[in-house]
Amino acid sequence: MKKLRVISRPRCKGWYIRPRVNGTGKWVYLSDNKAEAEKLAKDYHRQRMIKKVEGYNSQADIPLCVDRYLRDKFGTTLTTKKSREKYRGVIEKFRDFILSRGAENVSEVNIRLVMDYLNMRSDVIAGKTWDFERMVISNFFKYCLNNSWVEENVVSKIPTKKIPDPHVEHLDSDEVGVLLEEMQKKKYKVPYHDIVKTLLYTGMRVNEAVHLTKKDIDLKRGLIVVQEKVINGQLWQPKTKERRFIPIPDEIRGILLDRMKTRGELVFQNTNGSPLMDRRILERVQRCCKKAGLKKVHVHSLRHTFCSIATEKGIPAEVIQAILGHRSDSMTRRYRHLKPEFLGDMMKSFNYRS
Repeated sequence: MKKLRVISRPRCKGWYIRPRVNGTGKWVYLSDNKAEAEKLAKDYHRQRMIKKVEGYNSQADIPLCVDRYLRDKFGTTLTTKKSREKYRGVIEKFRDFILSRGAENVSEVNIRLVMDYLNMRSDVIAGKTWDFERMVISNFFKYCLNNSWVEENVVSKIPTKKIPDPHVEHLDSDEVGVLLEEMQKKKYKVPYHDIVKTLLYTGMRVNEAVHLTKKDIDLKRGLIVVQEKVINGQLWQPKTKERRFIPIPDEIRGILLDRMKTRGELVFQNTNGSPLMDRRILERVQRCCKKAGLKKVHVHSLRHTFCSIATEKGIPAEVIQAILGHRSDSMTRRYRHLKPEFLGDMMKSFNYRS
């Protein structure tokens, strides 16, 4: 096995290696610092040699695995500072705990050790936070399993606390119209109205919309493609890491036509060409809701709103699930918030006569 050499990529920051995985070259980001990158490259090569000899990597160093896991998450699904800090806090607490119990390699971590950690945490955190921490640790072991550092995901055997889902505020059809009208009154330098209307009519995640590029828009077929891509030299992946298609309703076709004529590769961008910030979009939405006398909602509430109204309009559940990108119908059901009036209308014609 050849020694891996750190190299720089054209139009990309930092230093990379390009190992062959199943016969195909794969770019792996290491660090912006060359000296640190060379050290990580040696570690990577050592782990690959052990894996080649032993079948799976029984010597995967815990701090090294955690570091690589965070780099992978930060480069793909975790794009905001708040989400990165949250994930880092959980995984580093878990790392310090298992190291204090004498484990050195990730393959030494068993279900009892994970349960000891989660039981300790249950004394100081609420059930919802406990479920979140369990999910982060489970994702870490999935990553280790995919890299053949462990033989199984030990966390998969630990059940969640099944905390009831909190009520999420959403808007009805009339409130959507009021919100969009209020946002259109404002002459923003960045397209807040356009992205909010797109979110309401497509059910996209905010992170997907702010990273939408013009190459993802197929106006001829009337489709938006949510897919993996490179933006400004950085790899971006959707939450599920799967490609999916979203139909373009007539109500936002004009918006997308106008956005295609703007500069830059992004459909919705800041004045400096960078992606819009989730926090800024939230501020504009909540400010307009307050001024229009609407209830306070979160940006993610727009996705719930899409699901609820689409259900009331009779769009089949499997179609809504495909548009939202949910892997299970149970997740889609969590997003439905049917009005009592709608349920009453549905039952008006109910009778027992033939």
